[in-house]
Amino acid sequence: MDTEIQVSIHSSHLALDVGVAHFHRGRASISTTFTYLANYLAHPQAYAIDPGLPLTLGAHHVRGIPGAFLDSAPDRWGRNLLDARHRFLAPEGQARLRSLDEVDYFLGVDDTTRQGALRFSPPGVEFSETKVPPFVTLGDLLAASRAIMDIFPGGTPAKGLGPDSAQSHRAIKLLLDAGTGSLGGARPKTSLLNAAGELSIAKFPHIHDTWNVMGFEAMALDIASRVGLPTPARELVSLGHHAVLVLERFDRSAGARLGYISAMTLTRRGDGEAADYVDIAQAMTASMASPTSALHQLFDRVVLNVALNNTDDHLRNHGFVRTKGGWALSPVFDINPDPRQGTTRRTSIAGAFGDDSAEGLEALAGVCRLTPREAGDRIRQIAQSVSHWEEIAIQRGVNKADRALLRPVIDFQLERLGKVAKPPARSPARSVSHLGGRLRVEKGHRRGGQFAALPPKKPEAKA
Repeated sequence: MDTEIQVSIHSSHLALDVGVAHFHRGRASISTTFTYLANYLAHPQAYAIDPGLPLTLGAHHVRGIPGAFLDSAPDRWGRNLLDARHRFLAPEGQARLRSLDEVDYFLGVDDTTRQGALRFSPPGVEFSETKVPPFVTLGDLLAASRAIMDIFPGGTPAKGLGPDSAQSHRAIKLLLDAGTGSLGGARPKTSLLNAAGELSIAKFPHIHDTWNVMGFEAMALDIASRVGLPTPARELVSLGHHAVLVLERFDRSAGARLGYISAMTLTRRGDGEAADYVDIAQAMTASMASPTSALHQLFDRVVLNVALNNTDDHLRNHGFVRTKGGWALSPVFDINPDPRQGTTRRTSIAGAFGDDSAEGLEALAGVCRLTPREAGDRIRQIAQSVSHWEEIAIQRGVNKADRALLRPVIDFQLERLGKVAKPPARSPARSVSHLGGRLRVEKGHRRGGQFAALPPKKPEAKA
């Protein structure tokens, strides 16, 4: 079975038909044939929408679905909602249903809330506009998500509540009508307009969370802002005993769409394939509008991930938005401090996956065009900001028990970062002075070796 769709771009600075894709849907596999339109190729602002689809005439054949397409497809939460709707819409009494495939999930999401600037439609079919719910409906959307969290695979439904119950049907319809099916990630969430009327994501706590996941994420984003990383506008909303994190969509600007791809697409990986931050850095070098500044920022993000023990740093949790000059790092997102010591990270740091992550930064620094001294200075500054995490956590409503849960792992990571940033023991004579908050090696002293020194301790006050 073949399915044809038309692909177009609707962004803040470009609105063009791009090409035509044919999905070849076999029993056990899917492949794609994509062809750019000649008019698009001739446009001065045309760009390759996917690294695997270069700007050339003729057909491009891809096993599966192109990564840039899948970046706007749903993940586990959205797929569960679409699966449930599929069952509801089946003819009454039908014993067996055709399972949804990757193309069904991809085409089943809402166009209004679809990630990025690419739009997809069957030939001759107009785009339909979804009315995204306003901020005042947040309580209803939270209640709907909590009503169905346990009916999906792996859950334990409450008595009388199953995937085919009327209550479940109403809850799933409410979430899908909001455009929720287009959202990635596994955690419960919904689309809505924030208090300022901007398209946003509301991330809900899961009924099986054992710590304040939303409070920790809000805290992590606050710290990221303090160290100078771009972050989405956000609000942590308390609804009863539940904290909901509302994040403004960074792939929208004044209502216009911005092109988006994930690090998975940039590195030409697929779901389930591992990668290293070195791979991301090398792919960025060839693709970024300003590669050096982008690589420096990538290094800062990795340092922050290590400091906060954010180990769920898979390739879909790093993204890039399209600007007039090319691709640029998106604001940071999905930074989730993990209080469990020894958790293996999803993306390695120069081969380091676990407690040795801090040591992997030295090798990554060179790939990110940083000298050891520059990298050490960045580590020191970020570690200093993270050391105040508990004050920020309190401001975000994280209780004493959850702070006590996270404290040992952050203390451990900061200690490891401190050791990495120290000068080698064989260079005790190195003289380091501090001018205006910056490290400076005095003239005549060797600059080689490991990262620059951490600030010296202040002398103890005399009694």
